[in-house]
Amino acid sequence: MPGLSNYTLRVTGPGNYTAERHSERRAPSLRLADYGELEDGIYRWSLSAATSQIERRVGADELARNGRSGTSANLYVGRQMSGSFQVRDGQIIPVDQSVTEE
Repeated sequence: MPGLSNYTLRVTGPGNYTAERHSERRAPSLRLADYGELEDGIYRWSLSAATSQIERRVGADELARNGRSGTSANLYVGRQMSGSFQVRDGQIIPVDQSVTEE
């Protein structure tokens, strides 16, 4: 996606399954089996990234409350897409082709 950076791809599913990858410059991909056994069921994915649009300037007092250091920082407007799929007998089966964007 053009104009985006600092991507996070997260997949969650049955049996406390969680897979997560980060990438600064492009949308990451991952191999589900590398993060644990894939049980049959519904899995949810989300892809988030930062835009180059600045939301507002943050002061040092607010940064301190967020556990960050420094005198000020820009907060960038984020984008997120999400969806779901089903795993049955080790195969990925689409649940719904609609993707939500926030």
